[in-house]
Amino acid sequence: MCGILFHHALSPIMLDTERSLDEALATLHHRGPDASGRQISDDRFRYFGHRRLSVIDLSIDGNQPMQKYGWTLIFNGEIYNYLSLKERLLGLGYTFETNSDTEVLLVGWHHFGKGVLDLIDGMFAFVIEKDGVIYAAVDPFGEKPLYWFEDGRGIFIASEINAFRKLKDLHPSKDPAELLEFFLLGYTSPPHTGFSGINRLSPATLMIVKDGRCISRTQYWQFPEFDPNNLLEGPPTDQEIKSVKDALCVSMERRLISDAPLCLFLSSGTDSTLMAALSVVELGIKPDTITFEIKGKLSGSIAIEEAQEARKIAEKLGLHHEVISVDALDLSYSIEDLVSLFGVLNDNSGALALKAICAVARSKCVVGLTGVGGDELSFGYGKSVTLYRLRHMYSLPEGLLKLLWKMARVFSGLSNRLEGLSEHASPSFAEIYLSEKNLPAYQAFAEKVDVGGWPASRFGKKGVSPYYTAGWEDMVNTLPGTILLGQDHASMSESMELRSPYLSKDVFQAMAAIGARRHLLGGRKYVLGKIRDQYLSRAEFPSRKHGFLYSSSELLRKAPPLEIQVFPKEFREIIFQINQRATEGRGWTKFAIRSAIYQTWQKQFSNDLG
Repeated sequence: MCGILFHHALSPIMLDTERSLDEALATLHHRGPDASGRQISDDRFRYFGHRRLSVIDLSIDGNQPMQKYGWTLIFNGEIYNYLSLKERLLGLGYTFETNSDTEVLLVGWHHFGKGVLDLIDGMFAFVIEKDGVIYAAVDPFGEKPLYWFEDGRGIFIASEINAFRKLKDLHPSKDPAELLEFFLLGYTSPPHTGFSGINRLSPATLMIVKDGRCISRTQYWQFPEFDPNNLLEGPPTDQEIKSVKDALCVSMERRLISDAPLCLFLSSGTDSTLMAALSVVELGIKPDTITFEIKGKLSGSIAIEEAQEARKIAEKLGLHHEVISVDALDLSYSIEDLVSLFGVLNDNSGALALKAICAVARSKCVVGLTGVGGDELSFGYGKSVTLYRLRHMYSLPEGLLKLLWKMARVFSGLSNRLEGLSEHASPSFAEIYLSEKNLPAYQAFAEKVDVGGWPASRFGKKGVSPYYTAGWEDMVNTLPGTILLGQDHASMSESMELRSPYLSKDVFQAMAAIGARRHLLGGRKYVLGKIRDQYLSRAEFPSRKHGFLYSSSELLRKAPPLEIQVFPKEFREIIFQINQRATEGRGWTKFAIRSAIYQTWQKQFSNDLG
């Protein structure tokens, strides 16, 4: 795991630009504290910068930039199946000088070209060049971010937005769609970043650069459809569940390979306990496990306490286990910290808790295994479950449904059921996801701000049930847009690498074959739960998890006073109303935090308060 910086110039790189590039590379020190490398091509048109966190082949042989067969490579991430790919390349007559996965990627690219992207299982962002043609690629799920921009000097590529602050002035985008997306979802989806002219490569994207300009961007892999029209009856079969388990075992085995100390982040929830069970029982590998006991209360009235149950599971599996305590009172983060961590508009405050956890865990291990992705591939979030439960209501004609919602709002005070129904109302089918995500505040937002055709373009797929739309959105946009970005930035800010066995193309393919409806038909996270039951009985080891949270109320308490002039005029009335109701919780609190983030971010990067 590393940090990379690249520049392809339109004219030879001058000394002042070289110094700026070196300063930008230095901002990535936390991503790679073990080694630093940089190289300028003989003609001075290309700069390659690399910060290394040593995980595979800890010797200096694995340092970068790496050159071979005329190629120059800078690479951030891991190729999990590098050993099997290396054996294949050895059989083709190639030789290797290191034990690193970096060299395997380089030789694989030399032999297979871009076809190697179909062969590798990994999380990665890399730039590789030969004869002035540059290829930049990111992994299928967007685990490793890569940002880029072009200007009169050429193209610049980096692992973090903050590196660009040494290279140019950053200006917030004036595109209303990007602002709308942040306020309604809490993040901006790739390729958008919230900055004018700065892009993030979308997951599974290959970009080609020539003569200092991007000439193409293509998607080399797509998420498999969890067929919403799969009409097979009954929950997933034993064979389907076995296919998922087999794919998970392969993924686990590959992600347990590390030359640096590795541990498994163990909660008492389904995802991490299943990982531990598969590792021990199916693979015969016993990784060290760590549970984080967060003393105090991090989010409202929720007391985070999973240590006792996780300890029992570790003992059952015979794993070396350690409980690390983090005091909630010590987590004195602010909105400014959240903005600095991401650099882009993002409300994932859980990343602050993860950052604190990684800071403590780093003394024990360099690599951590997490269960990220388990919810997404299972359609396991509450939105999908709720919308599946209400699927018959949502099959009504839209006009009739709107009438039903209107009546429920009028008579909501008569019963809890009518009140609940009125909260789930939305102006159109395309806005059902937004309503659920921001329940119950979305209705008020939509009445004050013209959302235009944006919801329809994002969520308005014809003939698809809202529960499928919600699960698909969480999988293809929320996962890379905020969850994985938060995991990357939080862990790498503490020089730690996090991996997830659930983020595997083969695992997703096996889960997709079951279809979304049948995943939900069996109950929440049915498939993963059934596999877990083979090793840990629910009666003895119930699957309960609170997750890594950070107090929304604490962030709001420390938020700067509202400066309404910072916001575009069309948002000001609703922003004022939101902040008046911020303590009501749920969607109101989400909107209030987003407004504080936007204000802090806007003031940090722009003097245009329009």
